[in-house]
Amino acid sequence: MPDGRIVHLSGESVPGATDPARYGLIASALAGRAVEVVAGPAGEPAWSDGHTITVDPDLDPAVLVETVVVQAALIGSGSLSADLMRPLLRKSRIRARYLAIEGPRAVAGLGHLLPRSLQHMVIAESHARSSAESLERARSRGPIPEAAFAMGELRPRDVLTMVRRNESAETTERSGGRAHNQDDGGVGSAGEQSSPQRPDQDIPETPDLILDGPGSSFGARLMRKLIRGSGRVTTDGPIGGDSTSRGGAPNPAARRLSTSPDAATAGTAGADDGPRGMTFRYPEWDARLGRHRPDWCTVREIAADDIHGTDSTAADLGLQRPLSRLGAGIDTRHRQRYGDDIDIDAAVESRVDVLAGTDPGDTFYLATVRCRRDLSALILLDISGSAAELGVGRIRVHEHQRAAVAALATTMHRLGDRVAVYTYSSQGRRDVRIHACKTFDERSDLPMLGRLDALAPSGYSRLGAAIRHGAAIIDAHAGTTRRLLVVVSDGLAFDHGYDLGYGAQDVRRALAEVRSQGTGCLCLTVGATTGSGDLREVFGTAAHAAVPRPDLLAPVITRLFRSALKSAEYQKGSSSR
Repeated sequence: MPDGRIVHLSGESVPGATDPARYGLIASALAGRAVEVVAGPAGEPAWSDGHTITVDPDLDPAVLVETVVVQAALIGSGSLSADLMRPLLRKSRIRARYLAIEGPRAVAGLGHLLPRSLQHMVIAESHARSSAESLERARSRGPIPEAAFAMGELRPRDVLTMVRRNESAETTERSGGRAHNQDDGGVGSAGEQSSPQRPDQDIPETPDLILDGPGSSFGARLMRKLIRGSGRVTTDGPIGGDSTSRGGAPNPAARRLSTSPDAATAGTAGADDGPRGMTFRYPEWDARLGRHRPDWCTVREIAADDIHGTDSTAADLGLQRPLSRLGAGIDTRHRQRYGDDIDIDAAVESRVDVLAGTDPGDTFYLATVRCRRDLSALILLDISGSAAELGVGRIRVHEHQRAAVAALATTMHRLGDRVAVYTYSSQGRRDVRIHACKTFDERSDLPMLGRLDALAPSGYSRLGAAIRHGAAIIDAHAGTTRRLLVVVSDGLAFDHGYDLGYGAQDVRRALAEVRSQGTGCLCLTVGATTGSGDLREVFGTAAHAAVPRPDLLAPVITRLFRSALKSAEYQKGSSSR
């Protein structure tokens, strides 16, 4: 709400109440699919129709979290299926007993997802082995223990109404889908629509959450991050995120990036530029629709803080030697004793010397050598809340990644390469924040080290938009023929309406778009415990590697850089044919 107030379903406005929407990601992670949490009338118990959880926002936050966890666990465990809800209609006693038995059972089944602060909800005793057994015990007259936490209530009629509505919608979609495909030809690829598209406001902003079910290891990792709240929590932001971005000074030298209406990765400069930085809009790939959502994400580029000096230094990771030859460009030297071709000017002067009776010398060749630096790199550092987790050696992932970025940027800068360093985080598609730590035109690397030291992880990670904006900066300011986009991330692309599967497909698409423009893409994961399969899911065929510590970068960095550059050259050639 613009004024920060919560409005109940009854229409009553309650200033200062907790916004239940912030718990939507928690509920979705437990349920294994997208679940919305909304405010209900004051004083009513929490309940769910299987897709939406309605809560009283005036509840104590600890009690509210407990009710959300229970209702989401019921959804994720299949405890609200139609077969289980029908016997509970008009039977309030059995309904209450079923919830008292099934609620703790469902939570216990997902206990490995809960952080330590909610482990009190996992009851060691198992009162039932399945939902059906819970219903059978609820129908009996045996005693049942009282729950040690808040659970809300069950509303079978609302659950069954939602089931019938979904079944009706699916039937209509199946019957109308064939006719639509035959008449309109469906949705084509980006830029090649054969029929009018649905307006963007009709596209759901929160796709189904792809977590491989509520018990997946990746879902467990995500769940702990969401509830732990790595960033600061305020009344305007979701758990796990910092709702206020760190303001940056205005950049008077900032230029709007050039845009191309036909390019999928083009960004549109915003009209609401202000003291916090310039805004740009970028498309986002929706694999389900098979096309981009145009101008879907708003990126705010925040200028670098004014830091004149710092005591910080970058660790020497031994990167100078392997990187020294990578950035060398082709240069031609005249008047050489040996070479690939004749230096015409030197040959003419040598002939003149012979006719004049002087020593002509033997330096009349052209030699082609690699000596001029012809490499630019933009490094994108992930500072979302997930980077605050402990990684290898019980050191925060952010510390590992920051050390690697500082060493890599400093080494390349001192070798003569053009280097820029930006960080990224997000709070939904309308607030993707890109902070400048070092621009391409900044001559010193010392202010960058101070800015890196001041970073604090917060928010979420809408990586596709960050990649597209980084590529636009490279196109506008790199100034070299060989260009690299280096993404340093734990591999978790997740945000509001940007679940794991949807986000991974958008990231892979964004990386492919950047490589097709001739910019190499390298994705580094340093100090995180993300599995190789999860990294492949997000980064696809782009060059990527995971190293446990920053000091292990040197042996692999040359191969990774070369692979990224060659892949970009190949894809650019393929796209131009």
